[in-house]
Amino acid sequence: MQFVNDQTCSLKAIVAEVRELERHIHVPFEAQAVSRDVEQYAHVSTILRKLEATSQQHIDDLSDVLLEMDGHAAPDQPDPSQVERALLEAIDPFQRTKVSRKLRDDSAALSFCAAGYTVLQTVATALGEEAISEIAALHLRDYAELVMELSQALPVVVLAELAEFGIDVDPSMAHPARRAAEDAWRRHATAITGTIDIDDFVEIDAE
Repeated sequence: MQFVNDQTCSLKAIVAEVRELERHIHVPFEAQAVSRDVEQYAHVSTILRKLEATSQQHIDDLSDVLLEMDGHAAPDQPDPSQVERALLEAIDPFQRTKVSRKLRDDSAALSFCAAGYTVLQTVATALGEEAISEIAALHLRDYAELVMELSQALPVVVLAELAEFGIDVDPSMAHPARRAAEDAWRRHATAITGTIDIDDFVEIDAE
C-alpha cells in the first residue's frame, strides 16, 4: 500500500517539523522563565512559566506521536526554513533586551507555531488521523490563550519601562490599551466566524 505509506510519511514529516519548531522556541521560553529581568513583573513571570511548561508539554506530546507512528526512535529533525531561522535569531534568549521586546517576540513565535499547528490539524483531519488532529487543535488553543495573556501583560510592562527611562506616564493608561487589544481579537474573531466559504479559496471538482 504505497499510497498509505506516502500519506503516513508526509504526516510524520509535518509532525516532526512542528516539534522541531517547538524545540527551538522553547529555548528562549526556558531562559525567560528564570530570568531576573522579569522578576519585578510577577504577572509576567507567571505567564512565562506557564509558557515554558506548555511548550515542553507540546514537545513531549509530539514526541509520543512520532514514536507511535515510527514504532522506534523519532525521525531526524528537518533543517529550519529561512523564515524559521530569522524568527529564531530574533528571539535569541541570550540577547540583553527589554522585557517588552521579549514578550513581543514570544507572541510572534507563538503565532508562527500556531500556523504550523493549523497545517498539522488540517492534514491530519484530511487523512482521517483523528487523534493527531485533536492534539494539534489542543495545542493551537493553548497558544491562542497565551497570545491573549501576553497581549494583556504587554501594556503594563511598556509603561513601566517608559517610567524607568524617566518619562512621566500614567500607569492607568495600561487599561485602555489592554481593552483595545482584547476588543481587536474578539471583534475580529466574531466578524469572520461563519463568513468564510471554502469555495472562495478552492475549486471543488464535482466529478
